[in-house]
Amino acid sequence: LSLPIEMILLRKLRVLNLSQNKLYTEFPPWIGKMADLRELKLNNNLIHGTLPTAIREIKYLEKLDVSNNVLTGRIRSEIGSLISLRELNVANNPLSSTIPEELYALSKLEVLDFHDTGMRGSISSSLQQLSDLEILDLGENYLEGSIYYGALAPLTKLEAIFLDSNILTGVLPKLFGVELKKISLHNNRFTGSIPDSILFEHKITHLDLSYNSLTGTIPSDLSEANNPRLTHFLIQGNSFIGTLPDGLYSSNMEVLHAANNLLTGTISLAISEMIELTALRIDDNEFTGTVPWTSIIGSIQKLEILGLHNNKYLTGTIPSDIGLLTELRDLALGGNQFDGTIPKSVGLLKNLRHFWVEDLKLTGSVPTSVCDLWEKDLKSFMSDCVELKCTCCTSCGGLS
Repeated sequence: LSLPIEMILLRKLRVLNLSQNKLYTEFPPWIGKMADLRELKLNNNLIHGTLPTAIREIKYLEKLDVSNNVLTGRIRSEIGSLISLRELNVANNPLSSTIPEELYALSKLEVLDFHDTGMRGSISSSLQQLSDLEILDLGENYLEGSIYYGALAPLTKLEAIFLDSNILTGVLPKLFGVELKKISLHNNRFTGSIPDSILFEHKITHLDLSYNSLTGTIPSDLSEANNPRLTHFLIQGNSFIGTLPDGLYSSNMEVLHAANNLLTGTISLAISEMIELTALRIDDNEFTGTVPWTSIIGSIQKLEILGLHNNKYLTGTIPSDIGLLTELRDLALGGNQFDGTIPKSVGLLKNLRHFWVEDLKLTGSVPTSVCDLWEKDLKSFMSDCVELKCTCCTSCGGLS
């Protein structure tokens, strides 16, 4: 399908929505003739070529969505002529461009989405001119350099910011958005500690700082009292030290990922408060002591992922009633000091996909009920195959 040029006869058309129509055509160069358009949605097609310069003629355009196409080339300076624009979405196109400085003149912009568009260069301090911005997504690009510390401070209406999977450096930017709900800065090269400005964002629900080079301790002020809506806290793949503050063991928390850090201490009994928790990953740290299994099994019935792998010094046995955690899909316990046997009740975990109990001090034989999980969803089962007899393991680890 293509766009017929006869469409320019619809001169008073205000809304043109041709999304998800399998259009295979170049971006129409005559689009500027439709000067009364307020909304242009061509997303989720196979439109190729570049954004034409003629687009500057649509002076009243408020929404432009060309995401999920195969547009190439660069974002031209003419984009700055669309002074009425409130939403601009060009996500998921193989562009190769910098963000033109003229774009920052679009003072009415509320949504700016350049996710996965091959954007290069740096994030300009002129970003602060977009004071009405509510959603900013520049994730999965090649943006580099540091972010001017105060560049985001004037964006007080910002609800979500996605700068993940770039090459950004320096300290984390200062954020003051009273409406801020989601912060995604993972997979960059940020350094330093978690800034105080994040600690008192009362509406924040998602905070993802994983896979950077962050250091220091997790602030004790990061708590349910200061962040009552925080449900997702992800800091894996950094170099945080110290303990998990009790404030993080929150009744609202759904996902807590803190694997691959340098965290120490014990797993707090306060974990029993985490009644909404679906995923806990604290693998590859230096936690010690016994796991409060009674608190976990008695309170966290929604748990799907439990990662305690490679802490080296966690002790105790795998509880006989672990089968009560019926939602478990991933259970990673290897690389610790657990001893005893594998309980038969593991066989009750019908949703289990990955079961890792290698490099432990387990003895006996793997129960038949566990091997029977191969008929369900089990995909990997790692264990020691010397002291622990296993006839259904996918791989064997040695005793440490």
